[in-house]
Amino acid sequence: MKISLSRSPLALTAALCASLTLALPQGARADYPPVTDTTVSGSYLAARVATAERDTDAAVAYLRALLKMDPRNEEILERAFFAMLVDGDLDNAVPLAERLVKLDRSHRIARLVLAARAIKKNEYQRARTNLSLSVRGPIGDLTATLIAAWTMLGSGNSKAGVEMIDRLQGPDWYSAFKDLNAGLILDAAGQKKEAGKRLEAAMKFDPASVRAVDAYGRWASRNANAATAIEAYEAFLKVVPRHPLAQAAIADLKAGKSLPVLIKTPQEGAAEVLYGLGAALARMPVWSWSLAAQFICFTLLAVAVSLAMVFMISWDEHGQAMRKVAKAEMISRCASLVRVLEATPPGLQDDILTASNTSASRYWVSDHGPGNAAEWRANAWSHLTQPLARAQLPGHPNLPALESRLEAPRNIAEAGSPDWIEMPAYAASLDRALKFQYLDDSTGMGISVPLRNG
Repeated sequence: MKISLSRSPLALTAALCASLTLALPQGARADYPPVTDTTVSGSYLAARVATAERDTDAAVAYLRALLKMDPRNEEILERAFFAMLVDGDLDNAVPLAERLVKLDRSHRIARLVLAARAIKKNEYQRARTNLSLSVRGPIGDLTATLIAAWTMLGSGNSKAGVEMIDRLQGPDWYSAFKDLNAGLILDAAGQKKEAGKRLEAAMKFDPASVRAVDAYGRWASRNANAATAIEAYEAFLKVVPRHPLAQAAIADLKAGKSLPVLIKTPQEGAAEVLYGLGAALARMPVWSWSLAAQFICFTLLAVAVSLAMVFMISWDEHGQAMRKVAKAEMISRCASLVRVLEATPPGLQDDILTASNTSASRYWVSDHGPGNAAEWRANAWSHLTQPLARAQLPGHPNLPALESRLEAPRNIAEAGSPDWIEMPAYAASLDRALKFQYLDDSTGMGISVPLRNG
């Protein structure tokens, strides 16, 4: 006998919100082999392989071990620092950044990290000091100047911040970043007229920039009129069709709502700078970057994530993060239900399964294995689209079943995993293996686990 579980994308979204404290990365790290008994050369090679495979958790684990074995090795120190940044571990990267600036006073990435921490702690003068020491090259100049300008807003001197931006000389592509950030600083400071001029200039310089268009549209909704803001978003949709942010903004404006200021604090402004530059670098072919540019790009993105102030992330990255957390939550729930069913008389199993179902998840027991993945998916969707039975309490009238709001994908056979994925017993803390598959191309998933009691 097997227990099967399927979940719709809607349920997984809710599961993510409820289970963020599961700490999936820590669980993943626990699977890595201990590195205390390895040699320096072995750990170094393992770290290089993990980095090449983009397994940042493993790379960090091996590099930590290397630092303990060879704490004065500058190359290992720097590699560990970069690995922690790419992994989003800013708290542990900061002590390494402090060690790096003692070895290289103008280490630009370490200085940027120290500046980011200072901004987060409202230590704006310390942030400006670190930024001034990080300046070197076009990207470094622009990053340091823009973030320093935002710290001036935190010090109550937005005028000096804008003047700092205006004094910066550089390539033509600086203009988009200069106008956008100057406009956002002025908008946050309440200087509406000047803010509008700068934000409109940024939008005209790069009509395909969602941040520039959104910043101007928000300003226009509060200081001009809804028609002007809608016109800006509609022009953007002609360049980037069906963009969800622009569509949502237009819907709010047509409903009579005004849009709030995009950036309100220096911390949010610093994140905007880091994300904007990182996204711009990401649009370039990777093979055309210099090594320094690659490090800067990864650092900008990692710092922004660590500060928890990035307002837009790519839908692909967002989906991957949701799948990881939801997958862990699903496996845990299914394992718990298996234990309950195996400790319960068979006559009560149906009631337990009914009580466990939700508006977007279904459990059922069958007397045979899951079989073909595509056939199981079709069966899963038939369960998901059935009305949800309500629990019946003694002495109370029967309540009607809730109609399902879920719709099966058009081509169930091709949507989702082509085959079952075999998962080891320890994945669910059970004494047997289980089978897993993606139910669709979004975040739907399915699990099949054999029961011991027939």
